[in-house]
Amino acid sequence: MKPRIRVLDAGYGNVFSVRQALLKAGARIVEEGEDGVVLPGVGAFDTAAGKLAQAKEALEDKKPFLGICLGMQLLFQRSKEGQANGLGVLKGTVRKMKNKTLPHMGWNTVEFEDSRLAEGIEKPWFYFVHSFACPQSRFVNGWTEYGQRFASVVEKENVFGVQFHPEKSGQSGATLLENFVEVVRQWK
Repeated sequence: MKPRIRVLDAGYGNVFSVRQALLKAGARIVEEGEDGVVLPGVGAFDTAAGKLAQAKEALEDKKPFLGICLGMQLLFQRSKEGQANGLGVLKGTVRKMKNKTLPHMGWNTVEFEDSRLAEGIEKPWFYFVHSFACPQSRFVNGWTEYGQRFASVVEKENVFGVQFHPEKSGQSGATLLENFVEVVRQWK
């Protein structure tokens, strides 16, 4: 049976593309009764943080949870992009990158460190669009270089986050989402 995944739509994510990619990865998309949750996001931290009630509820259920791009940043306590609080699953503050050319937009590699999401990924190239980066943490499982080394993958128990957009990242992104779907399947 296909795992049931709910894609949270708080009005600031590329929900349609994420849903389509998860369907291809072997998930069934649902609005309730989910086995796992995905929080996609693009845009500003404060705007998104004001609409996190669904995400907080999903995290309390201790089901597999994947934050994508802004969704990963929202896993942290706060961001220098605004004043609102994040979900606080991970400690630290998201900060603006120090590069002269922002946003960091385009293809880049990820150096994985023992992540369940990385299994079977041969060429870890992913598509990025962001100007803020998550802090270092013992829960970082992937790093990327763009003028500085920054956290691009986090993993803490049932919670995962990726700074890039797997739904726009070709075969590497498809494999990563298949791995998340498999985590959800085994979590039941």
